[in-house]
Amino acid sequence: MKTQHQQIYLPKLAFGDTHTNPIHNVQKFTDRAAFIFPNIKYYDAIGQQHDFSSKSVGININGLTIFANANTPVEANIGDSNDLNFMMSFYGNNVSYVENENLSWGVSSKQAIFLPKCERGGVSTTRSNINFVLQPERLVSVCQTMTSKKIRLDLETPRSVSLIIEQHNFSTLFYQLCQYIDSSNLDVGLLNLIGLDDVFYRHIAMLLQPDILLQNPVIAVKRHQLDDVCDYIEMNLTHRLTLTDLEQVSTLNARTLQYAFKTRFGCSPMQYIILKRLELAFNMISLNDNLSISTIANCCGFASQSKFSEVFRQHFGITPSMVKKKA
Repeated sequence: MKTQHQQIYLPKLAFGDTHTNPIHNVQKFTDRAAFIFPNIKYYDAIGQQHDFSSKSVGININGLTIFANANTPVEANIGDSNDLNFMMSFYGNNVSYVENENLSWGVSSKQAIFLPKCERGGVSTTRSNINFVLQPERLVSVCQTMTSKKIRLDLETPRSVSLIIEQHNFSTLFYQLCQYIDSSNLDVGLLNLIGLDDVFYRHIAMLLQPDILLQNPVIAVKRHQLDDVCDYIEMNLTHRLTLTDLEQVSTLNARTLQYAFKTRFGCSPMQYIILKRLELAFNMISLNDNLSISTIANCCGFASQSKFSEVFRQHFGITPSMVKKKA
């Protein structure tokens, strides 16, 4: 026989859904939320208390803290927050009360929300959200690296942010990135090596400055510039490599790098890194009897052995275990 709590619908978390269990007591959830929002004033269910349900999970990748949470309808006053937050919904809708203004965001409006350090509160329907706690200096640095120039990024104004820019649906892009967290089994070491935090920062930067970041011109690339980038990649295949790193090394913007790599190698910079890591992995499997395939996969920046084996077979036409047997 089902209990009342089991009949309450709660959408899946953006990531880590199997790593946590629902909480049905509002006070217990408020106590947990206080670790994230120490100045929280209240957090209450809308409707009957016994209908409340919530779950959450958090992860920190190279300084980027990400929380996924899902809950039935609630009203909250978080109080003063010292965090810089970017939040979006994969299910449900929200209204945030910030500086005497009501900001709507969620699935229906296809809007996210950007919140500076300020007092905030709000109400929501049943929802599944993701919350990024950002470092202001890093966000500005990523924006400047992507544009190859100094820009003024407004970090003081709370605002709703459109998730649809030109033909790009950023909600879908963020969802796919969250699936990558799941495929790694929330392995922070692997996600750091992959540079997933940088990818999230770049997506958020593009949403905050779409007029600048989506219109970067493609400029001419000298052969030695691309050679230098390739050399840098070769020397750092077992370390984290991000598109922002490549922009800083080359002083070229992402669109120019994409065009240059596509012209010479027929692939993007990040695809080129994967191909080079696959070549490294092939050599490591062939020459190192003492290393397991999972160890080599992790060393080469793959989130899971199964994903590594799949990509390896697609590229070489043979599985890693078959190579190991022949070695």
